[in-house]
Amino acid sequence: LNLDIESDSAITSQREPPESAENVCVPPLSPNVQSDSAHADTITAREYQKELVEGALRGNSIVSAPTGSGKTFVAAKVAKHHMLNAKNPEDYTTIFVVDKVPLVQQQAEKFALYLEPEIDWFKVAKVTGEQSSQLSSYLDKNHVIVLTA
Repeated sequence: LNLDIESDSAITSQREPPESAENVCVPPLSPNVQSDSAHADTITAREYQKELVEGALRGNSIVSAPTGSGKTFVAAKVAKHHMLNAKNPEDYTTIFVVDKVPLVQQQAEKFALYLEPEIDWFKVAKVTGEQSSQLSSYLDKNHVIVLTA
């Protein structure tokens, strides 16, 4: 796995291809879900995800990484940081844009999984198609809005 992190620029992550594709088992790159006594399902960031979050918090960033590498997890951590450090955290809203309608449901569920256990007042909305004309009504009531482009 190669990571290139620069402030105010693209953050990229790409896997090195295995020497032989036969009989190779590559573990998933998404966040670890572990059980401990404090929380039934504590999600911990992998080291490269922590680096991506830190890079994104230093300035404008683009995270380009393979499917399943935890890009949404990184986005949720960055959103959480900005939300909790806002002057009025409960008034802060993150807009997460996806290119396909099925991804709206998937990404909304991921944000809920990553943020709701830590922020009890957190609300996420899913906006597609004709609902987008009513976007302003969603802004007042939600902390994350996942919508189609």
